[in-house]
Amino acid sequence: MGFFKNTDTTPDPYANPVDRKRIFLVIGLIGAILISVFIILSTVLSGGSKGEFTTLIAKTQSLHKTADESQKRIRNRELAKINSDFTLLLSTDSNAMMQQLQKKFGDKQLSEDSKKQAVDSTLAKKLTDAELLNKFDITYQNIMRQKIGEMLTSAQKVRKDIGGKEFIAVMDTFISNLKTITTQLEKVNLP
Repeated sequence: MGFFKNTDTTPDPYANPVDRKRIFLVIGLIGAILISVFIILSTVLSGGSKGEFTTLIAKTQSLHKTADESQKRIRNRELAKINSDFTLLLSTDSNAMMQQLQKKFGDKQLSEDSKKQAVDSTLAKKLTDAELLNKFDITYQNIMRQKIGEMLTSAQKVRKDIGGKEFIAVMDTFISNLKTITTQLEKVNLP
């Protein structure tokens, strides 16, 4: 009847309607699973980064408050100067990070949960006890070095996880400031 004759003897997989339905069902299930996995992963990854970032901001604000309140209790001149600089840097960096929080996530303020996670309930007692024992400066210095170390680790992780040119610039400044203060704190020799 025609010029071309079908010499292929393999069965047509689409000839049977039941086989065709199975193929489409399998393809549809695989597609749905892949889409679900993508949505879950993107939700988990972005939510975790935002949560870590808001907690970092809250910790920065909490540490700023502690540094500011401790200024009048510090006796060593060099430590007092470093603390004064540190307070100013924390204020500036905290404001810059809050602007990034609003730009990246649309949040104008921190959640109460982030603020609660940032509070170190034992810090005030440690500093008060140290002052009573006439060891405020050395205790404060050690606590600040520890807190700054924790914040550095968190800041480096958040910087990598969230990204974006402007965000990275803000985080790089924050990380640099923390490293500078750490170096200065380590140089102070207290009895």
